[in-house]
Amino acid sequence: IGSGNIVHNLRRLSRQSADSGFDWAVEFDARIKELIDKGDHQGVVDYHRLGPAARLSVPTNEHFLPLLYVLALKDDTDTVTYFNDRLLMGGVSMRSLLIGGDARSAAAERTAAPACEALGRRPGHCVGSPRSRSHRRPRSPSRSARRPTVSSFPRS
Repeated sequence: IGSGNIVHNLRRLSRQSADSGFDWAVEFDARIKELIDKGDHQGVVDYHRLGPAARLSVPTNEHFLPLLYVLALKDDTDTVTYFNDRLLMGGVSMRSLLIGGDARSAAAERTAAPACEALGRRPGHCVGSPRSRSHRRPRSPSRSARRPTVSSFPRS
């Protein structure tokens, strides 16, 4: 499962566009989806060549790069299913994808998303969503438990 922000321009966010995207965001999100659907991963890697919509949609690449790691795992026989494929506040696309899984898992994720949001939780991090149990990381020890102390080093 790959989730993220294909379009991520926080400087251009608009509360007036809470449930929609600006034209450039819609264009770029659709273009990336088209490239993924065609299996043109090099076109996704070279997103910066897609013109002004790309520059506005990805002003910095830290939210876009995880998509490339997910696509690197796909082989020619894998299917791609999209979920959470909406634009928010004009300049954020939450499009996520499932590679090699079945459409039922993605449909379950789409169904869980509104309920999770109503609870103030992100989809996939909500009790009852398909990823809620398998996606959680175990809790790490407290910082003080991980911090070495003078007495933990061997004396010579």
